[in-house]
Amino acid sequence: STVSVCIILNRTEAQRHGVDGYVYEVLRDAEPELVSPTKVITKSEWLGFPPIACPASELGSPSTAVLRQALIGMADDPKGRSVLALLRLDGFKVEQASHFDAIAAKMRLASRVVD
Repeated sequence: STVSVCIILNRTEAQRHGVDGYVYEVLRDAEPELVSPTKVITKSEWLGFPPIACPASELGSPSTAVLRQALIGMADDPKGRSVLALLRLDGFKVEQASHFDAIAAKMRLASRVVD
């Protein structure tokens, strides 16, 4: 999700910014003093977490298969679990492209606004 964050600059001044919800939550856990002067104002709907993707032409390549298996297998490996813990993730999995339809729709809307 995306969160709208109000950054309190001082007693009379503040700024509003959009921040990726995952990034905000990780910062809140890892660097609480960094986010302490902020307040979440609004949150977007839950969206598919940004994918790790490859070109369609590489989908069946050996290197893509090795990377896919390494990412998916991280939760089953002590070192992998350690990395996942640092990232505040519980694992990776293969999703259908439709899982990210809401993100694609927002991108199309944003491109129309910019054009």
